[in-house]
Parts: sequence; C-alpha cells; structure tokens
Amino acid sequence: MEDGLIFFLHGFVLLNLGLLLTLEAGRSPALAPPRMLGWLAVFAGLRGLHDWLEIFLRQGGDDLVALASRLPWLNEVSTSLGGAALIVAGLYAFRPAGRTVYLEAAIGLVLFLAWGGLVFLDPAGAGRWGRYLLTVPGAMLVGLAFRRQAARVRQENRRAMAACLSRASTGFVLFGFFQVFFALKKFLNGPRLLDLPAVGPLPGYLLPATGLLAVAVLIFGSLFRAVVIGEQERQQNLAAAEQGFREAREQVRQELRKSEEQRRTLMRHVLIAQEDERARIARELHDETAQTITAAALNLASLENLIPKNPEVRKLVGRLQDLCHDMSRGLYRLVHDLRPAQLDDLGLIAALRHLVDEYRRHSAIEVSFRIEGQQQRLDPLVETVLFRIAQEALTNVAKHAKVAEAEMWLQFERDRAVLRVADQGAGFDGAGASPVSRSGWGVAGMNERAEAAGGKLRIESRPGRGTTVEVGVPLVEAEDTEEESAT
Repeated sequence: MEDGLIFFLHGFVLLNLGLLLTLEAGRSPALAPPRMLGWLAVFAGLRGLHDWLEIFLRQGGDDLVALASRLPWLNEVSTSLGGAALIVAGLYAFRPAGRTVYLEAAIGLVLFLAWGGLVFLDPAGAGRWGRYLLTVPGAMLVGLAFRRQAARVRQENRRAMAACLSRASTGFVLFGFFQVFFALKKFLNGPRLLDLPAVGPLPGYLLPATGLLAVAVLIFGSLFRAVVIGEQERQQNLAAAEQGFREAREQVRQELRKSEEQRRTLMRHVLIAQEDERARIARELHDETAQTITAAALNLASLENLIPKNPEVRKLVGRLQDLCHDMSRGLYRLVHDLRPAQLDDLGLIAALRHLVDEYRRHSAIEVSFRIEGQQQRLDPLVETVLFRIAQEALTNVAKHAKVAEAEMWLQFERDRAVLRVADQGAGFDGAGASPVSRSGWGVAGMNERAEAAGGKLRIESRPGRGTTVEVGVPLVEAEDTEEESAT
C-alpha cells in the first residue's frame, strides 16, 4: 500500500513537471533552450505515465497482473525512452550556436537502439541496461546542463534564478544516483538485499523510493520557482519596455510640441514681417507716390489755365486730371488695404467698421456688423490676424457666395476673441478637401494666420446652405507680443 502511494505521488509530480516544461517551452524560456525543455517534458511525461501505469497494473486485479507479467518489456521500454529523452535534452544544452543539424536526436535514437540490442542479447538485464546506458548518463548530462545555465545566469546577476537552476541540477544528479541504486539492486537479484534500516514508521525497503520522490519534488519545485522568477523577469522587462516606450513617446510628443511651437513662432515672425513690410510700402505710396500724383494733378490744373482756349487740348488735360484723381483714389484704397490707418490708430473695431463700410460701397452686398462682450483693445498681432481674416472672408463672400447680404460678429470672451463671418449663399462641399485644394477661397492663408496668433480656424459649409468662417484667438498680453516683435 505504501509503495503504491509513493508511485502515485512520484508519477503525479513528474506529470506536473512535464506539463510545466511543455508550457514553458512554448514561450520565450528564461531558464533553458526551448528544445531542451521540450525533451525534458517528454522524459517527465513518460516516467509519470510509467509510474501510474504500474500502479494500475499492480492493483487492477488478477487479469491485469497477468497481463503485466506477459508484457514485462513494456515497463522497460517506457523508462528507457525517457532516458533517451533525457540524453537528447542534455545534448541540446551543449550544442554549438548556429548548428541546424538534429544531431542530438540522432544520438538519442542510436543509444536507444543500442539498448535494444543489449536487451536482445540479455533480456533479463533490460532495466539495468536502460538505466546504465540511458537514464543515468542522461540525468548527469541534464544536471551538468542546468549547472552550466546557472553559472551563465549568475554572471548576469540573476542570483535567484541561478539558485533555482543549481537546485534542479542537484536534483537530476541525485536522480541519476538513485537509478544506479535501483539498477544495482536488480542486478544483485535481492529485493531486500540493499534495503536500508527502517526509519520510524517507514520500512527500510521504501526509503530509496521515498528518496526518489523527494528528488522529484526537488526538481519540480526548483524548476517551478525558476519559471515563476522567469515570468517575473519577463514582466519586469515588459514593464521596462513599456516605460521606455512611454518615455520615448513623451519625448516625441515634446519634440513635436516644441517643433509646433517653433513653427508658430516662425509664422508669427513671418506675419509680423509681412505687416511691417506692408506698412512700409503703404507709407512710401502715401508719402511719395500719392504726393507725386497730387503734384501732377496740380500742374495739369495750372497747364489748363495757361494754354489757349483750344477745346481739344483742354479736353485732353481734363482727361489727364480725371486719370490723376482715379489713380489717387485707387492708391488710397491700395494703401488702406496694405495697412489701414484705423487699425493702428483706432483699433480693430474701427478698422472692421471701416472695412464693412468700404465693402458696402464697392459691392452690392449688405453686411451687418455686431459686437458682443466688453470692447477692448487687443494685442496688435491679434488685431491684425482678425482683420486680415475678416478681409479675406468678405472677399470670398463677394466672389463666391452669390448672396445679397452677410453677417459679421466680433465677440470678446474672457480669454479669447472670436470673429465670425457668415452668409447663406452657394457654399461648397468641404468634405475631404484640403485648404490648399480650394485655391480660390484663401483658406490656407487664413488658417496660417490663425495658427500664427495661437488661434484656431473653423469653416462650416454645405452646398446651397452658405458658409460660416469662425476664428478664435487667445488674448495675448500686448507687452509679450511687442517683446517678441522686437526680437
């Protein structure tokens, strides 16, 4: 009864060991090469099934006992196959790197066939030859393999893993010694000749079997702990990789944020430079070209008084005077478009009102202008951006909307200013179209101006339902932008 329980526990431990190694071999193992673990799983499974099969045959009744007596080789074949698997597992641990020939399996097969030949010559020594030729060398080889792996991981400062592998190495070496004991016992043909003295309630003849069970528990516990440590290391490596990925992603985000800020800063500088250049050209046109045209008109008036009363000449001079007046008015509009004086002197609201008045005079579209919130002077850059976007939006209404009226709102919020220009005209299909592709609408320029001031442009439009252009710009402190302009 006691030996049956020991066989059951021994088989149970080995079957669990085989399952453990099978699961670990299918992953990225941290304790041994995958093929070595696979062959160790074969060994553990064969030995565990052998122990359970022996219990079943012993305690299954007279018929099964008789069957076992007629098939004595079945027990030896299973144990010898397990020994061959042990040898193959140990050889895989010592295989040179990069070799693809399955020499290890061939060696195991040759040794198994050699065992078969010895059994043919000496059928009575089948178990002894299996242990001496296969199981004992295989156990010693696997023990050395785990010892070597323990030294390797110890160099990597993985001391807990190295300790587990060292215990597993000791377990396999002890397993080999116990196989020598059982082979010697069978060879001397004395079932109790090598029995040890009884220890407490445990009979002496059960001590070797109990020791073998303890060795199996040692091997299983060591490798199970090694697998747990390997899983912890994998989790730590995964966590470290995820942390590295998060840090890299955050660094990329910071770089993108920095690049975006640099782009916006560059666009602000470009916008400021453009407005400065517009203002310079407007001043030159007003101070020089406009004065020249005025002087030409005055000279023509003087010439008209000096020439004789010739209708043809007076008519030509009158035409020249009209051309001078037209050029003067056109130059005034050009100067205003380049840099409206109201924007610098009176602020955004006055400039937008003047823009609406000029728009009404030069187009057939009635534009209503509404102001919401507490009126205030804004930063010069913000006022310029909002004015230019309003200018471009009204120009688009005149060119494309095909309506008789439009609306414009300027809303002052707590931390931003919002400008809206809306019409109920033709509209357009903006789905899937980029601002660059809508070349006639100047959306790209409006979007760039809004981004230069740190704002955001939003355009809603549908064919036949009009268009709404909305831009929200944060209220930047005036001194900040003046310092930026100076730099």
